[in-house]
Formats: sequence, C-alpha cells, structure tokens
Amino acid sequence: MVGKRHSVVAGLEQSVGESRRERRNCARSALGLARRVLANPLFSLLMGLLTVYALLGDDARVVCFQTEHDAYFNMATIASLLIFTIEIVLSSMVKDDYFLGFWFLADIFASASLIFDLTFVSEYMMGYPEISVNNLSLNKDASAVGATEYARASRSARVGTRVARLLRVVRLVRLSRIIRCFQCVLESLRLSKPADPSVVVPGDAADIGQQAESRVGRKLSERTTQRLIMLVLTMLIGIPPLHPGDYITMMTNSAQYGANVIFQAWRDYEVAALSNSTPGKLLRRKRIDWEVQVLTYIFYHNECSDGGNGTCLEPWLYKLCWIGYVKKQSGDTLGTSINVTNEGYIQVLGTGQEWDALSSNHSMRHIIRRVPQDVQSALAQPWAHDCSESNAVVHGVSLLRGMPCPRASLRKQETIWFTPVVHQSAFFEQYMEGQFVFVFDVRSLIEWEAILGMVQTVFVVIVLAIGALLFSRDVDKLVLLPIERMISKVETIRHDPLYAIRLGDLQFQDDRRRLGVHRASIPMLMKRKGKHRDRSSASKKQATMETKILENAIIKLGSLLALGFGEAGSEIIGQNLDDDNATVNAMIPGHKVEAIYGFCNIRNFTTTTEVLQEKTMVFVNQVAEIVHRIVHEHLGAANKNVGEAFLLVWRIGLYDQELRPKVADLAVMSFVQVVAELSRNRQLAEYRGHPALLARLPNFRVSLGFGLHLGWSIEGAIGSEFKIDASYLSPHVNAVGRLEAATAEYGVTILMSEPLVRSCNLQFSRHFRPVDHVRLQGSNLPTRLFTVDLHYEILTVESALSEKRRKSLNRYQERELREQLKVSLLQRSYQVHDVFDSDKDVRRMRERFFVDFFQEFEKGYLNYEAGEWDVAAKVLCRTKTMLRSVRSSEDGPSCRLLDYMRSFGNEAPSGWPGWRELKQK
Repeated sequence: MVGKRHSVVAGLEQSVGESRRERRNCARSALGLARRVLANPLFSLLMGLLTVYALLGDDARVVCFQTEHDAYFNMATIASLLIFTIEIVLSSMVKDDYFLGFWFLADIFASASLIFDLTFVSEYMMGYPEISVNNLSLNKDASAVGATEYARASRSARVGTRVARLLRVVRLVRLSRIIRCFQCVLESLRLSKPADPSVVVPGDAADIGQQAESRVGRKLSERTTQRLIMLVLTMLIGIPPLHPGDYITMMTNSAQYGANVIFQAWRDYEVAALSNSTPGKLLRRKRIDWEVQVLTYIFYHNECSDGGNGTCLEPWLYKLCWIGYVKKQSGDTLGTSINVTNEGYIQVLGTGQEWDALSSNHSMRHIIRRVPQDVQSALAQPWAHDCSESNAVVHGVSLLRGMPCPRASLRKQETIWFTPVVHQSAFFEQYMEGQFVFVFDVRSLIEWEAILGMVQTVFVVIVLAIGALLFSRDVDKLVLLPIERMISKVETIRHDPLYAIRLGDLQFQDDRRRLGVHRASIPMLMKRKGKHRDRSSASKKQATMETKILENAIIKLGSLLALGFGEAGSEIIGQNLDDDNATVNAMIPGHKVEAIYGFCNIRNFTTTTEVLQEKTMVFVNQVAEIVHRIVHEHLGAANKNVGEAFLLVWRIGLYDQELRPKVADLAVMSFVQVVAELSRNRQLAEYRGHPALLARLPNFRVSLGFGLHLGWSIEGAIGSEFKIDASYLSPHVNAVGRLEAATAEYGVTILMSEPLVRSCNLQFSRHFRPVDHVRLQGSNLPTRLFTVDLHYEILTVESALSEKRRKSLNRYQERELREQLKVSLLQRSYQVHDVFDSDKDVRRMRERFFVDFFQEFEKGYLNYEAGEWDVAAKVLCRTKTMLRSVRSSEDGPSCRLLDYMRSFGNEAPSGWPGWRELKQK
C-alpha cells in the first residue's frame, strides 16, 4: 500500500511538473510571438497609419465624404480601436515599465477617445436639438414663447461639442508615436551620416563610430516628451473654456432677427385676418408684406447674395436650405386660427403679374431677380412636404435641389434651425397652431472647422516634435551626448582594453583640431595651451565642463589600465567592465594561449646602476622606449618590466595559420632592429663617454642579450587582491629567460629556440646559424639553439639632423604612423626577408660574416652533433679565429663548443645523443 501511494504521488508530481512546463513553454511562445509582432516593420507601419487615421480620420470624413459613407468610417474606427487594444495588450506583455505606466494610461485614454468618433455616439453626446415648440414649461420667461428654445438647444449642443472636442484632444497623446518615429528617423540619419572631421566634438572619434542612444538618454527623452505632451494637452483643454465666445453667440444674429421679423409680419397679417372689420385691400397689403419679408430673408441667406452694391455677403451668413412650420401637438388653439400649412406660402406674389410688378420696384428688383425660377415655383405652392421628426410634425419646402428634407439627408451637425421669438405667449397659444422653422445648411462651416482641426493637429505634431527636440537639445548637448560618449568609450575599452591608448591619441587630435593646429608639433600645441595657463585655476575649472573632465578621466584611466595590465590583462579589464556592479574581481581564471616570447636583459646592469644612481630610471626608460617601440611596430607587445629585463610577447595564436610564419619573422626582425637602434641612438651613445662607467667598464657601450622562444602559456592574473600582475606562466616562458642568459655564455646577441626557427619562413631562417643542441634546465625535450650574427659595434651614431627629423613627430603622430605600419606589415607585398636583405644597418652589421665562415662552421657543428668530435674540433678551431681580423674577439659559439668537447678530451661520451644538458649558474 505504501509503495502504491508513493507511486501515485510521484505520478501526480510528474504530471503537475509537466503541466507547469507546458504552461511555461506556452508563456514563452506567447511572449516570443508578441515580441515578433511588435518588432515587425509591417505592424509598425500599420500602427503608424492607424495613428494618422485616429488623428485626422474624423475630420477627413467631414471634409471629403458624404453622410452615406459614415458607416464605413465607423467600421474603420472600430477596427482601429480593436488593433490599438491588441497593441496595448502585447506591449503590456513584452515591454518593461509599460503596464500601468504613463504610456499605458496614455494609450488607454487615447484609444478610448476613438469611441467618440463613432457617429451614433457623437450625435448622442452632442445632443443636437430636435425641432420643437412644446417645451414652454422650461422657459423662465413665459411671456417669450420660443425665445430660449433654440438658445437652450444650441447651448446644449455646444456643451456636447466642447466635451467631445476635449475628449478628442486626449487622442493627441498618440502623437508620441509619431514623435518617437520622427526622433528615430533623425537618429538613424545621424548614425548613418559620415563623421565630418572638421566638426567632431572634442573627445569623440570617428574610429569609435556613432554611439547608440543610451538608456539614460532614452529615459530622459521619454520624460521630456511626456511633459511636453502634458503641457500641450493642458493648454488645449484649459484655454477654450476661458474663451468668451459663448457670451458672444448669445447675441441675436441675422437668422434669428429675420425669423422674428417674418413672424411679426405674419402676426400682423393673422390679426387683420381674424378681425372682420379689416378692409380687403389692407389685408392684401399685409399679406404682401409678409411674403416680401420671406423673400428678403431667403435672398440674404441664399448661396451668394449681395447688398445691392456688389459685395457678396455669403461668407458672413448662414445658408438657408429649408423653410416651413412645426405644429404644436396640443390642440388648444381657437378654431378661428389660420391653417398655416395650407395658407403659409407665397400666394399673392406667386402669380406672374405680381412678380412682374414687384420686379419693377427698384428696392426689390435685385431680390426678385436673384431668386431662382425653381425656388420661386416651390415657394408659390403650399409648403406641405412632410419632414416630421420624432417629437414634432414638420412641413415645409426645401431650397436645395434633390434634397426635400435636408435634416434627414445631412448630418445632424451640418444643419441648425431657428424659430421666431414670441413675446405675447397668450396670442401664440390661442391663435397659432404652429410656428415657423428655418433650417440652415452649415456644411461649409463644419468643413472649415474640420480643416482647421486637421491643421491644428498637424501644427501640434510639428510643435511637439520640434519642441521635444529643442527642449532636449541643451540637455543632449551638455549632458546626454557626453554621457553617451563616455559609455561608448567604456564599451570600446571593455571590448578592446588596449584601444584605450588610441582614445588618448584621438582626444589629442580633436583638441588640436579645435585649436586650429593641423600639422603642429607638441611644442606648438603646448605654446598655445600655455596662453591659457596664465589664467587662474578657478577660471580653468569654470571653462571646463564637468562632463568633459569625466570624459578625459575615463580616457586617462583606460590608458593607464592598458599600460599597466598590457595585452595579458585585457581579459581582466574586459570581464570586470562587463559587470554592472562596482565589485572588482581581478583573480579571474587564466586561459591557455600560444605565443612567441621574447626576453631581453641589459648587460652589466649592476655596475651601471651603482654608477648612475638616481639616473638609472632615465637610463632604463631610454632603453625601454627603444625596445617597446620597435617590438610594438612589429606586432608585439611589452608584458613585464623587471628592472633591467623586459618580457615581450607576440600572440601568434590570434592570427590565421598563413600569417603565423610572418609574425615569427617579425619577432626576430624586431630584435635585430633593436640591436641596431641601441648602437645608433645618440642618447645612449652618450654613456660611452661617461667617465665613471669607463672607469668601471672599459669600452662600455649599451648592449642587451635577447632570447626568443615559441610555445604555450597560461595568460592571467598573478598575485592577490592586494597586488596583481597580468602575465604568462609556463615552462616556455622560463625557457626564454634561460635562452637570454645563455647569450653571454655563447658570446652572441640573440639566441632562438628550434620551435621558433621552424615557424619562420625558409627564406628568412636561412640567415640563422645553429650554435648548439641542448636541453634547457626545466625542459623535457632538447632543442637546437640558433643565432643571428650581428656585428653591431661597427654602426655609427645617428647624426643630429636624423635625430631631429625623428623627433619632429609627436608621440601621437608616431603612434598613428605605427598603426599604419602594422597594417602594412600584414600585406602580402611585405616580406621580412626582403627587408632583412635590403636594410642598410643590417647589411652593415653582417657584411663581415662571409659565406666560407658559415659553411666551415656548419661542417664542424654537424660533426659535433654526429659525435665526430675530433673532426669537429679541428674545424671549429679554424672558425674560432676566422673572424679575428675583423673582430676584436673570437667566435663565441666555436669557443663554447670547443670548451665543452675538451672537457671530454675531444671524444664523444658513450651513447652520445647529439645534444647536451645546458647547465647555468
């Protein structure tokens, strides 16, 4: 039972774990899909187009389309609302700090504002008034029937319009998307634009490339855009309610005034008609007066009317499109009232005779002639076309062709209506069965308002875009750009710590360009800078931005790190800069590398130190400058300075297989060049005449011993958290030190191991002479030793003119030239053996080593390895003195081999393997 229970529990746990994994996989898949959708260029383009539609679509609908197209716009608006909702959901899933943030709420409100673009929603909210005269109980002044009917309705519509407009203003939040797209375009143009060296900001360099926007810059840009949008929205929402336009619109306009005049004329006519004592001629005159007022009203509110002097009044007036009556639904009028529907039309003037008579009247001539014939015919018939609305029975006549009921054919906001103001409500209620209604077509005003709305939107887009750029310009220039340059430099140092020194060169070039020095030397630049040193320190601090100080500090610290750690410490610097925390972990694990190791040591250094005392540092640095510079020019790197000794490294494993022989050749050639430079340098030549040195070391001259070896090592940090050195550890590194120590024993300047010689090109290695076959102390395998014969004492010191020419370039220009030289060294056209054969200093140092000498020594050496020591001794005795006529000493390798063979009586020991143990003190 217990076993079954355990198996059941295990099965449940397994199923729960599988379901959890499935849910996690589904969540990862959903997040990945959301990221792909949001990052898709087509989706971004779609959202941009929908944003433009959300901003301009409703106004474009009013300007360019008719009422029958509103249904398509409603569908497009609903689809846009759904897509915006999907975007908000996907962004909430993927983007950090988006959900419940500013942009989340802004997108929510902006998307929700699209609801008010739906025509049925906007018409409901606007509260466009229906034609009616039955709301008298709501009037405060009962004696003025209809006096506030339209005013109250229009105020309600204006309030609804204002609320909808304010809600639509919130949609401008989506302008941030366009602004961000605009900023991205500018950023891409800035990044793709090639750097102009004449306008490079000091401290920034074209070699580094244009840096991408930092997280700080992106955050500050978003904050600036947020505040700018909120400022514009506050102005757009807060200023309109403070405008006194509502009070101005309460004044009586021409449409209302004309309606009042028409009603007054009708009232006079109806009073006369109800009176039995009114003469027929007077009654006809009053009828004609009413009809004239109607015609005058129609004329002055027609498509284009003038006041008799050729001035078109149409831009300033509403356009009358329908005239008729609205009946009261309460049947409390007297039976003697006139049937307005059947009687209220142009009866008297409708006859052709009356029209002609009226046309002869000078004051009415221009009015009658301007009324179209079809309109005259429609006005002369009963205004009985039914245009009833939900709350009123309405009859009348349309002045628009093909549109009998304009309010039914046009949008609600495209028409407004007026009813006359009635000051004697008792007469109206008892004797009037309805009221006149005048409907005006305001499509041109609505279209103009929509056009201005689009212009306003575009203007706000431009203002926000330019404002966001201008507001952040100073911050970008003074803070963000320096910070981004610093980040770029730190990133560059992180990827390639040794490039930090190059940053200092670029900084110097920028400063020189800023000061207008194009080909000046350091003294000229310092002379110009010296003018500024006369100022006080406070002035200098005030003139230099703190960001500039930090930027320079980063460059200096990076350069010091590169100089202090060298190539071996680049991994330490890079890994520590990769971390976001401030903890330094210098004791990182090392890694195996393949490299060429060079070791050189200043000879007679102990005596030199005792003589020079405090000037020893100057002496060592003079030698180090030559060694490091030439090695660096030949693709090597200085690793360690140990008093009088220097460890140099060529990371041959970083190069392709076909380039490795050339790198080995360059390593050997660099030591040959160092030997020549040590003999020709004027500063080091001065030590040959130093009295104290000559007293201790006759015929003193600066000389070094060199060792070269190829092998593996472990590159990393050596030490503890208190002090570390970035260097290399392996038996091969120790072997190169022993090779250098053996140069004094063999009387040569350079000793190379067989693995290094085998890695060189044959055309170059033929110049090397094998001098012995030994097993170095600490090594398991024997190796042949090779040397490059150089008679450096024969070289003369360089002239003062050559020294001046060499020093005419400043260190930054020299480093730039070295970088160019290093690139050219790897070209196929550059061959080290050709340079070795053609270099005048090398040829002079080797001109006294003739072919017979090399052939004779090779014969003796081969017999030495073969165990034929008696033959070898005879041959080497000859080579020992073959160079006596041209050198002050005997051949060192010949002497060393002879001494070793004599210790065995010139007979090879039994079982001679062809090599010997090299024992060193």
